Formats: sequence, C-alpha cells, structure tokens
Amino acid sequence: MNTISVVIRSIEFHSDLNLRLITLIGRSDRIINVVRGGCKYEVQDPRLTILVEPTDRFEAFFSALKVVDTEYVLLIDEDQIPSEKLFDELRNIKADFAIVPERSINRNICGRMMDIKRKRVEELAKMSLDPPLQRAVPRFYRTDILKAALNGVDSRFAPHEDSFIFSRVLETTKSYTVLKSVLYNYDVSLRTYMLKSYKYGAALGRNENPTLGKFALKMDLSIMIGRQMISLTPPIDLVRAFPYALGYLVGKFRRRGISRHS
Repeated sequence: MNTISVVIRSIEFHSDLNLRLITLIGRSDRIINVVRGGCKYEVQDPRLTILVEPTDRFEAFFSALKVVDTEYVLLIDEDQIPSEKLFDELRNIKADFAIVPERSINRNICGRMMDIKRKRVEELAKMSLDPPLQRAVPRFYRTDILKAALNGVDSRFAPHEDSFIFSRVLETTKSYTVLKSVLYNYDVSLRTYMLKSYKYGAALGRNENPTLGKFALKMDLSIMIGRQMISLTPPIDLVRAFPYALGYLVGKFRRRGISRHS
C-alpha cells in the first residue's frame, strides 16, 4: 500500500498548521521508490523533509529527531495513515504526550486480533500507565521532552524501540492524554506476522547491546507470559509467542557461534 504518499498528501489539508513532515527512509528500496516516484509533486512542499538513512530503524529515528524544529512530533510508521480529524484534535493538545488509538483498516484476521489488543491497552492507559504491561505507546510527544529523554542513549538497534522511547519519557513526565481520533494500520497476513515475529526474535537473540536487549526481552516476556494470566493475554500475543521464541533461540545460537570463531 502506498501509505507514505497518503500521509504526505494529508499535510495539504492543514496549511494553517505549523506542520513539518519528515519522511525517514531506511534500508527499504521500495520506500525510496514510493517517495521519489509516486510523490513527485508533494516533495516540493517546503514543509517536507526527506532523509535517506541506510541504517537500522532506531538509528534512523535519531537522525530524524535532530532536524525536528516543531513544538510537538508525531511518529507514524510506513503502514499507518492518520484519520481525517487527527490533526484537528492534535492542535489542541496541552499535555506532554498523547496516546493515539490505532485500528486496522484492512480488517484481515491479524488486524481483527490486533484490534482486540489495541482496545484493551487503550482502556488500560485511560486508567493508568503503570504497571508497564500491555502498555499503549504514545505517538505524539513534546519535542523538547523527547530529545531530553533520549540524550546520551545508545542508538544501536533496539527491539521495542517505541516502548524504550516511552520508558525514557516516563522518567521525566506523566502529563498525557488519550485521543479519540485514530491512526489506521494496514495489518499484514497472519503468516507474515508470524514470520516477522520469528525475525524479530532472531534479531533480539543476535543483539549485542545489553541494555536495550534486556529491556526488549523483559518487555516481550511481560506481554506474552508475564504476570498476567494466560486467559487475559490477547490471542495475537499467543500466536506470536512460538515463532518469536524459536527465532530468539536461533539468533542466540548464531551469535555464540560467531563469537567462538572471531
């Protein structure tokens, strides 16, 4: 889906807002082709900045954050598009960060199961942000607070980078709100989701950053087999658990093999 071009075009309908859209391109040639080919007329907007960072996602995020000069920043993935009224609601935000509800737009099996989880964590967020189990992650932050929270952080690959960013922000502020407007997600097939879970676990198993690696593993275990009863765990997390665990063990084994031969 050409969601990036949809996001870029959305700023045309909000010319009265001080918006600056930073399109961050990582390793994906497909995304580069979308922006350079499918969005030729939009890239002439002076509020649009395109960065090409042939690196991992978390490192690329730090590069984008350096050029943000607006009061707030909204984080959107390539498979997400904002709902029609989202920007109108964001203009009235006074809190330090905001949780933006997410919903499946294509409503496949994976999307329907993800929506069960999304609604659950959003309801929990309306009551409290603690404990950090099944936590809804904000997409909207005050820029100065976000930059201060990440000052000095190692930008090497970090699984659960969104949750890690949020955990840093929570150390300094708990001024937040939960929005009514949503971000729509193009959810992958169940097979693709399980494959991504395997790759995600393998990447974590290979990860050599102990701080970020331990954080990600703790977060995953708390989600899938933590202090919650299995009966309360969203079905999508149970689907994810086996390929994730298999990938993690494979990644760990390969990292030890490389260490022995180095």
